[in-house]
Amino acid sequence: MMTTLQPFIDGHPDLKVETLITNAAASVVSEGLDVMLHIGALSDSSLIARPLGWTRPVVCAAPGYLEARGEPRHPSELADHDAVIYARRDEAPNTRWRFLKGSETCDVDVPVRVISRDGIGLVDIVLSGCAVARPLEIAARHLIAGGELRVVLNEWTGERQAITAVMPPQGRPAPVKVQVYLDHVATLVQRAAAEPRGV
Repeated sequence: MMTTLQPFIDGHPDLKVETLITNAAASVVSEGLDVMLHIGALSDSSLIARPLGWTRPVVCAAPGYLEARGEPRHPSELADHDAVIYARRDEAPNTRWRFLKGSETCDVDVPVRVISRDGIGLVDIVLSGCAVARPLEIAARHLIAGGELRVVLNEWTGERQAITAVMPPQGRPAPVKVQVYLDHVATLVQRAAAEPRGV
């Protein structure tokens, strides 16, 4: 979602943006944040949550990597590829990828070559052409549309994950700056959901 900041900042030159990557939704309180974008199930019911939409993980690689290593046609063929994964130090690495195709499910243990600890670096690593990755589609969409990354295994989807705006408990409406930003993100999420995969 970092790549979506430029148009927002350009349109609101009076705002200052500060970002933080964390797995703890409660950080919106402990870190004094105005809003947090949370991916996945939200367990803390004491926070204010606004659903924005959905996204899915998508397997992709740089075209040069696929030309050199070949394109997997089935999830099991990922065993012959190098993978870059996202894993914070406070969580178990995501080395098993689950794929869905109709009623069929396929779990694959991917050979990990690189681990990205910050999440943002994952896309940069896969752009270098050294591995396949499985970022969230909304995070890689601009690179896929521009041809810098190519989606593989289109028929096999990942489990969709909710995108939720999380705000601290408060007795008044969210500040205008937060409402403006959430409208911006909601538009991006809806646009991504309406576009075909693998473009």
